[in-house]
Amino acid sequence: MCGVGSGLLRLLMIDPSLPRVSMTELRRHFGRIIGEAAQGQTFVITRRGREVAVLLPAEEYSGISARG
Repeated sequence: MCGVGSGLLRLLMIDPSLPRVSMTELRRHFGRIIGEAAQGQTFVITRRGREVAVLLPAEEYSGISARG
């Protein structure tokens, strides 16, 4: 089991100002949303109004995993 680093802990407390994207919207606009993530945008993915995942740029993830 992995320990929880401070960067990961910050992710667990999801910033309410981050844009929310429903699963339906993600399916319909996958290319655009991935493109925005590649440019630095982080998204909260929702299913039926509940937060289920966070989509973040690969560079940000690399920074978090390197610190944790």
